[in-house]
Amino acid sequence: MRRKQALTQTQQRAVERLAKGQGYTCIECGSADYLESDTNAVQSFSNMNVALFCKNPDAEHPEGVLALGKSFPLSFAQAEAIGVTVPPDEPPPRRNPGETAPRT
Repeated sequence: MRRKQALTQTQQRAVERLAKGQGYTCIECGSADYLESDTNAVQSFSNMNVALFCKNPDAEHPEGVLALGKSFPLSFAQAEAIGVTVPPDEPPPRRNPGETAPRT
């Protein structure tokens, strides 16, 4: 599984709705209505992170500055619900030193 995944437009809108529904707003202008999702989700140890930017036309935000001051954390359950691939609950078994992969 890749650590960075591209988001579809549908997934991006879902992230924006989740952030707004959880009460997140732009730290500069306070708006929740203009939050816009980045095109990628990045996996961390405990969640998926998506950058959100504020596109409020009435506010003069610097380009590329995160609206929340940090990335929006999606739980693995939330990410999976919108179609993002998440890591399995159990990590794959580790091989012993010198052990080779099974042949098929």
